[in-house]
Amino acid sequence: MRTLCAAFILFFFAHVCFSQCPFNKPEWADNGTISLSNSIVRPFYAKGRSLKEAQDDVERQKREERARLVAQRVNISSSAANYSSNFDYSAVNLAEYSEKCGEEYFYWQLAQIVINSGISAIPEKVSFTDKYAVSEVGGRIFVPGMAQFYKGSTGKGVAFIVGEVAFVGGIVGAECVRQAAISRINATHDATLRTTYTRRANNAALVRNVSIAGAVAVYAWNVIDGIVARGKRHVFVSDNWQMDFAPYADGQSGGLAVHIAF
Repeated sequence: MRTLCAAFILFFFAHVCFSQCPFNKPEWADNGTISLSNSIVRPFYAKGRSLKEAQDDVERQKREERARLVAQRVNISSSAANYSSNFDYSAVNLAEYSEKCGEEYFYWQLAQIVINSGISAIPEKVSFTDKYAVSEVGGRIFVPGMAQFYKGSTGKGVAFIVGEVAFVGGIVGAECVRQAAISRINATHDATLRTTYTRRANNAALVRNVSIAGAVAVYAWNVIDGIVARGKRHVFVSDNWQMDFAPYADGQSGGLAVHIAF
């Protein structure tokens, strides 16, 4: 009976651990929708009997999403927007991932979908990158480890915090020892003791100075690393302004339109 129970438990855990598909879904696949002025960024997912089938399903979802969003903005029917999107469909593939599990293919795509139409259909400059602008990181670079945590480098962030705390602790501890030694020097007239306490005070001063240099070096390294180091890939929206020219025509007029996005 015990053997049977043990076998059942092993089978259960093996089923739970090894039957879940897919195994390596990307982190961005669970991200929510990022709403911008002229576009959105969101993940799409589909599965199929072939990779092409899953990819086609995602493309269909993207067209339907754009049609729905354009319809909401210009107050037309979704079917009409879907018809126009066949000629004015704009989407940017930022990242994709696929995996085969069993007989099925799983496919994710991180895409930027333009939600305006006509001359307003200028998407923001969006990229999926491991680079971070200083404006993104902000004041985190001045707090040891915080910029690294923000970029997803947890181990590096912990190392900066531990290093800074250790050196600051060395400064405080060494200064306490030095002050105690100086107090004892002033409290005795024994030449041997004064020599011993003087040596102790000098050694403590050396440790304190080395700790100060170490704390400054770690802090400077932390700031530089927080600015230039790369991190986990993320959606980055450029602050650069954009200008575009496009002809337009309606029932009463026509001309050249200028659209500026900033």
